[in-house]
Amino acid sequence: MSIAFILYSISVLSALMHLSGFLIVAVIAVFIMFGLTAESDERLPYLKTMIATLVICSAIQLAVPSKKDMYLIASVSVAEHIAKTPRGEAIVDKSLKLLKNKLDEIISEADKKK
Repeated sequence: MSIAFILYSISVLSALMHLSGFLIVAVIAVFIMFGLTAESDERLPYLKTMIATLVICSAIQLAVPSKKDMYLIASVSVAEHIAKTPRGEAIVDKSLKLLKNKLDEIISEADKKK
């Protein structure tokens, strides 16, 4: 899966989440207005449609992560892919050596202060 497709998917899912949020508010508003003016027999078919729309939109709101979370998931996926390449493994090894050396320096300075 290409990075461009992942970024496009994040954009589409984010827009879908906003649309479903708008539909929840709109359906509730229509339900309130329609419920006050229509007879009970006229409301039944529309009521079923509105409830189904509310359930679907609520499921979308719950199931789709936020845009920030989607970018975080995508970046972790890309980082894992890069770390598995030979060049990425060399960078990870150098980073671990640098981190170990820096931690050793900090520990030795802390021991000198005691």
